[in-house]
This record gives sequence, structure tokens and C-alpha cells, in this order.
Amino acid sequence: MVQQLTVSDSSVDMSKAPLQTDADVSLYLHAELLPNIRQITLYISIPRKPALDAIRPQIQLSDSCKAVTVSLPEPFHDVTETIKLPARVSDASRRILNTIISPSKQPTDASYDYSFRMQIDPTDPALITQDELTDDHVPWTAADMSTSTRIRCRACGTRFLDASGPPNIAEEQDRAPGWTWKDLPSGNWAEMMDFWHCHKPDPHEDDPKSEATAALKIEEQNAQIKGYGAGSRVEAIPGTALIDVATFLLAESDCVGLKKGNEEEAKSNPTSLQQRTLDCVTCNAIIGMEDPSANGWRLLKANVTLNTNESYESAEEQWQSHSAELIVAAQLLELIERESARRFVIHCGQKGGFLLWVFNPDLRYSNSNSGHSVNAQQAMKVLYQTTEDIDSILNRDMGRPSPLSVEELELPSMLFQDLSTALNNSNQMLPPSARKFNEWTVGLLDRSAAISKPVLFGVEILSITANPSFNQSNPPPILQLSSPVETDALISFCNVTVTYTHPGQGDRITTAVFLPLEKWNNRLLGLGGGGYATRLPGDDDLLKAVAGGYAGVTTDGGHDPSLMSVETWALNSPGNVNLYALNNFAHVSLFETSGIGKAIASSFYESEPTFSYFVGCSSGGRQAMMLAQRYPTAYDGYLSGCPAMNWNKLNMAEIWSYVAMKTASSPVPACILDKITAAAVEACDGLDGVVDGIIDDYRKCKISPHETVGQKVDCGKSEVFISSEAADVVQSLWDGPRSANGEFLWYGFTPGSQLTLVANSQCDSDNKCTAVPFALATEWVKFFLKKDPDYDISSITLDDFYDLFHESQHWYQSIIGTDDPNLSGLKRSGGKMITWHGTVDPLIPVGGTSDYYDRVLAMDSKVDEYFRHFEAPGVAHCFGGPGALPKTALDTLVRWVEEGVAPDSLLGEMVDPESNQTTYRDHPAYHLLQRDEKIEEELGREREL
Repeated sequence: MVQQLTVSDSSVDMSKAPLQTDADVSLYLHAELLPNIRQITLYISIPRKPALDAIRPQIQLSDSCKAVTVSLPEPFHDVTETIKLPARVSDASRRILNTIISPSKQPTDASYDYSFRMQIDPTDPALITQDELTDDHVPWTAADMSTSTRIRCRACGTRFLDASGPPNIAEEQDRAPGWTWKDLPSGNWAEMMDFWHCHKPDPHEDDPKSEATAALKIEEQNAQIKGYGAGSRVEAIPGTALIDVATFLLAESDCVGLKKGNEEEAKSNPTSLQQRTLDCVTCNAIIGMEDPSANGWRLLKANVTLNTNESYESAEEQWQSHSAELIVAAQLLELIERESARRFVIHCGQKGGFLLWVFNPDLRYSNSNSGHSVNAQQAMKVLYQTTEDIDSILNRDMGRPSPLSVEELELPSMLFQDLSTALNNSNQMLPPSARKFNEWTVGLLDRSAAISKPVLFGVEILSITANPSFNQSNPPPILQLSSPVETDALISFCNVTVTYTHPGQGDRITTAVFLPLEKWNNRLLGLGGGGYATRLPGDDDLLKAVAGGYAGVTTDGGHDPSLMSVETWALNSPGNVNLYALNNFAHVSLFETSGIGKAIASSFYESEPTFSYFVGCSSGGRQAMMLAQRYPTAYDGYLSGCPAMNWNKLNMAEIWSYVAMKTASSPVPACILDKITAAAVEACDGLDGVVDGIIDDYRKCKISPHETVGQKVDCGKSEVFISSEAADVVQSLWDGPRSANGEFLWYGFTPGSQLTLVANSQCDSDNKCTAVPFALATEWVKFFLKKDPDYDISSITLDDFYDLFHESQHWYQSIIGTDDPNLSGLKRSGGKMITWHGTVDPLIPVGGTSDYYDRVLAMDSKVDEYFRHFEAPGVAHCFGGPGALPKTALDTLVRWVEEGVAPDSLLGEMVDPESNQTTYRDHPAYHLLQRDEKIEEELGREREL
């Protein structure tokens, strides 16, 4: 699989920023790896000023021999710069760097340039192999596409190829929607195919089993897979997109949003690519050209963006594009391979153009403008000259080949202009002493990021793309779990997207890794999801991770998370659960995401993450606990907030709230539920000696909802009185599910929790109400228990509930239960886990998490050495409520893992909405609260005696 570097339209390549030579004293470092001679050339540029005439830079090679730091002596001791070298150099390079040499003086007198040559360390595992040297890095091939691939204008976003498939193709009605993608071969395919066609053996008609007959069948099969065959010619086919190095060849009937360019000019000059343009109907940008010989339209890869995601509505960052220089470099590599040529005349159909010499097709370089932690960039080093008369070089007037052995490459004008700009920018990026070679100008054409493909057992990588993004806004946090960072800070990162499958299972999973381009803290942070969304497509939390210095990683688990529903993936057919998809959601993709994230970060930074963490709340909290239970070595630390663990019990507990409302003679309206909740807070708020709207210890709150019976409640258009039946419903919500014999099944919600989220109702103007089930729990029953997308939850009875509760345990405990108290694997690995839960969580009862800690403690009395649990009084589900939110819990976990500082409390923060004042509160560890309660009980018994 080809690994691609794709560049977003709005991004600016910081590594190509021109060298600054203003009044400030600065350093600029540039390093190039020459693979053929196994050397790295290091350039150091200092502005030429009188104050610096006698200054010599101080150079230090890092202990790893992978980075160089350069500084200036007094009085410029604050001037320092570091560069990460393209490869590790030998230790003997220290002596070379300490050699005092004279700088080269440039004709412009703009700078002093020092240069050093160092031998690379042949044992460096990061060294590129011969296979990598010959890899042509074709941007976008058929293997990267899906049947839902869309193409749009890079300039304005107008769609040219839609996901629904060919619009004007008349075929059988059961034809699968979408596009077929085929790769076209290199330019000399026709000669090779004709040779084979002429010399292949003739099959014997009377011997259908002969080798020649078998060979012919194989040839025909290959021709169906590829976009060509022996004796065939390239021709656009409706419904099929053919791909070469620089273009997509499509049938005109398949394209939308395009118009033909100037017809009159095309007729007057039919040989020029420039004249036969296809323009965007919205912004008039040149997108491609007609190809009469192929009876089709060619869309230029450099002028479009592309989305292979199977979801029609995709996030903006999932639209990929390629730079002009990468595409031109791929074309040049193809010509080098095919024609063995290194010199080219490049033009756009006009008299002028470039004479370009490919000096080194596989260079690795880095510079101090690109950040210290960024991989070396792969590039093609070229020498070029501008010419006003390409015909004189090509000998067109003489009617014979050029004596210079040059190949001609004609580009559309837009692509040619982009190439010209890229060459000029790359030349200005080079140190002054390296910008010219005799009469030639030196330039670099970036090729692709050197990111290695992850290797995971049982996994097939389908594609890897990398999109650098510069100066992104840092969004405000929705749920902040680490130290705050500046929300107005701009961040730059590389977004690496990996798509893979499990062969034989028919799944397609996408994992995204965001890699900071600077100030990486050598940590990987896995991010959990919510509801039925494993994670993706929203990237706000990934951006927050990058802003905090982390490399962030997340996965979609193999399904579209924007739908927040299981309808599209839960069932293979009515009655048959898609267990592969459920396992991906439950745990498989979570573990694989860890491996992919570590592999991508290691390849990108050429250094493994020192530590790794996973953070999640709600369903993401369940993910953290599942990883700690089943894959304890996936991360070093786990932070689980308000976890949706005990999954198969939890969903049924939420259905219990609906059943309790539904079986009442009249469902309780929200106004009454809120009134009883407020009465509970008022009765129990002051038990801790402080009246602050928070029930500090819900276990001590002994109020009965029946104490509110008869109270009058303002329900908007009318006033109603709390009935005994309404109090019974609230009591059943507080108690949680009970069996027909009254036996405990699962935990209920605490007094003070908002009840109207899972015990919801719709009421008319007369307060006649209908119970409304909680959507997530309803989907669990409908798709995984009943396995019927048409099941009507309103038909459920108490007996149905008891049966379904049992089935939920019996069928799914081993897949997604997430309640295994055996954490011996986590203990042995040295990992740590912190869980916290808001005591007024209105979606997930806090008792389930505390119960889990108690069961782990029962198995291991030393559980607090690797697992600690905290309750946050007054905090709702993941955030909200009057309590103090533990915003810096991730920092606490990091200190525990890396420094051995075990937390006895979590710091919570709450902001008064009226005064905007911030108050902090420590939440003691749950095991310490238990100890204090036991001491109080013993003291109470002593007082009684």
C-alpha cells in the first residue's frame, strides 16, 4: 500500500518558509541525507553583520546522535536552534562538528554559511531501504478508493463525482451503487502488451486444459481487474474511473459541476493540453481537460479534493488533497523508470518553460523551520533553468531529437504555475550557499511522509493518509480532564488516518492519529467515545490533546459515529446480530487503536512514546475499563469517568425507568419529578454542615418521596398535587430494578439526580402524559435482544422486562459486560487506573461503579496500589451539576504513573454562575471514605456502650 502525504488547501508548509534575514540575530539549520553516499550535509546560516564577524557557532551533537543544537556565544547567548537530523550519524561526527572552519561568503553578503559532512550510522533502524528508494509514491491509486468516493473542486468545493454512483448508466436494477476504480499502467504498457499479444502461445482448440489456454484465461482475468489488457486501448467507461499518476479518467456522462473551456481556441490549436480545459461551473477554476483519444474527461489530481469515506456527510478534515509538487514528482519518477531519463523540458503549451535535471530522486531533509520533532521529509532534489524557447531544446524546428536526451512533460497551466511557485519557495528555503549549482538553480520537490505501515496480527491495512494542518484554532474544552491550555493558542499537527479491515469479516475501521508538529511530550493519549459512537468524526478533543502536547488517537470502531445509532450495523439481517461489529465496538478496535497509535507515533517521531494513556467518560469510560480488564498493557494509565460499565445491566436499568413510568396509571410529569428531587436536596443538603445545594453523601440521605405527597406543584398551565402513586414511581427509580420477588437486580439513581432524562414523558396541556423511553437503551432492546428493527418498545410488560434482563446477561456478558473484577493483569503490568463518578449522574447510577471497586477490593486487598476510585458529590454525567468537576484528573494519573504519586484525592473545580467565582474542592478516594465510615461506626458503638 502506498503511503500518502496529503496537504489541506488552507495549510502553509512551514518547512518551506523563506530564510529570514531581518535585523534580528537568528540561526537557520538545514540538513540533507544523501542515501547513495551515506552522508548527511549540515548547513548553519547566520546573518552577515559586523557584530557577528568574529563569532563562531557552538555546535553540540545530542547523545542519541540524532539531533544537533547550535548556539552563539556572548553576547548572543540566547540565540540557539536545534534540528532533528534525517538519520542517526556516527559518534565520530562530534569531532567533525568541533572542527573550526571558515564560513562561505555569499555574493549577496546576506549570511555566513557553515557546512559539515557527517557519516550516517549504518545500524540506524530508521535508515531507508532500497525498496523505499525505488518506491514511486503514486498519489491515489485504486486501492485507496471505495465505491462511495467523491471528488470535488479544490478551490470552492463543488462536487464533480458524487457518491451515489453513475447517474446516466442503464443497467440491471440490482446493480450495486457506487463506482468502480481501476489503475492505468505506466506509459509503455502498450508496447509490452503488443509484444505479449504477438508472441503468446496459441491455445490448442482440442485441449482446453493446456497451459496456453490457462495462460489466456489468466490474462483475461487480469484485464478485467486492471484498466487495460493486451490489444486494448484506454477508453473511458461509464461507471468506472481509471487512474494514472496525475489524473482521473472519467466518462463525460458521470461528471457533474464541470463545463468545457473555450471551444474556439481548442479547435484552432487541437494539440495543446492547455486549450482543452474543463472548468468548475462555480468558480471557473481549471479542473482538467478533454481527452478525445480516450473519449473521456481527465480530472487533474492536483486540482481536486477527494473523500473515500463511506459516510456521505463527512467531516471537512476527511477530504484529502495532494500538492502539485508531489504529483509532478510522481510523474517524473515514472518517466525516469520508463525512459531512464534525468533531464526534462517542462512546459504548459507555451514557448517558455523549465529545463529540469533530477539530481537526486530520493533525498531526505530537515530544517529548523519545520520543528524539532518532525520526521525528515522525503523529496526529489532538482536543478532547473528557465527557458524562453523550449523548441530550441527539443529541436522541433530541426525535425530531429534533442542532443541533450531530454524528455518532454507538458502540464496544464494551473499545475505548471503551482510547480513554478513550489520550486521558487523550496529554493528560498535552502541556505544561500546551497541555492545555486553553477548556472543551475537548486530546488526540492516534496514527495511523501516517511510513515511506516503498522503491523498488527489479523489486520490488513487498506490505506494510510497524512494531512499536515497548520495554525488551527484550539477549541474550548467540552470536558477538560487535564491542565488548561491557552484556548486562543494556534496549533499545528499532522493528521494520520489509517483504514484497515479484518480479512474475512467485511469490516472497515478508521483510526485517526493527531501528531503535534512541535513540543510533543512523548506521550500518546487514546480518546474514548460516547453512546454508541466509538469515536470520530469530531476532532475537538484530539485538538485539545495536541494542544496539551500529546499525540492523540481515536477510532470509529468500524461504524459511522455521526448517526449515534446502531441501526446501520447491529444486524446482518432481522434475527441475526452482527457479532463482528459488536466485538469491534465492545473491545477489539479499542485494543488495535493502541497499537496503531503507538506505531504511527514511533514512525513519525522515530521514537516510541515514553508513556501512553486512555481517557474516556460515559461509553468512553467503559472503553477505558474494558482495556484495563482485557488488554492491560495497551496503555500505561486509564482514566474512566462515569463509566457505562456493567453494560448489559445498565441498559436494562434504564429501561426499568420507562417500565416504572409506563406501568403507572398515569406517567409522572417532569414537573413533579423535579419537585421531589428538589425536596430531597433541601432535606439532605445540610447533613455535611454546609448548605451549598449539594448532597455530600447520598448514602446518608434517608428521605422518602412519600414525604412530599399532597404538596402542590406548579406545572405551567395548571397546578397539580403529588400523588402517592407518583411517590411510588420515584421510589422505584431510586431503588433501581427489582425482580418479581423484590430481589435486587441493579442500582437506581441517587436522591438529587435529575430523573427526567431516563424517566421522560410527553404531556398535553391537561398534564396527561405518555412515557418516553431512553433512546440508547431502547436500541439495545430492539436490535440486540429482540433483534427486530420493527420492535415497538411501548409493548413491553413487567414480565417482558424480567426475561430481557436475564437474556441481556446470558447473551452479552462475555462480549461487553465490562465488569470483570480480576485486574491482576493491570497489577502485573505496572499500569494504573483512576475512575470517578458524579453522585447525581442522571444516566448511569453511581452505585454500579462503587460496587465494581468493592468487588475488586474483595479479590485484592492491595487494590489501591494500582486502582483508585473517587466519587464527585453534586456532579452530573461527565460534567454539569452543582458539584466540583475533577478537571485535572489526567494530570493526577500522569503523576501516579510517571512519578509514583498515588492520589488520595481528586481536585474538583466549580464556578458560581452568578458571581463567576471559582471554588475548588478535594474529592477523597473512595477507599478512604470507606475507612472513615467504618471508624465512625466503631466510635458510634463505643459511645452507645
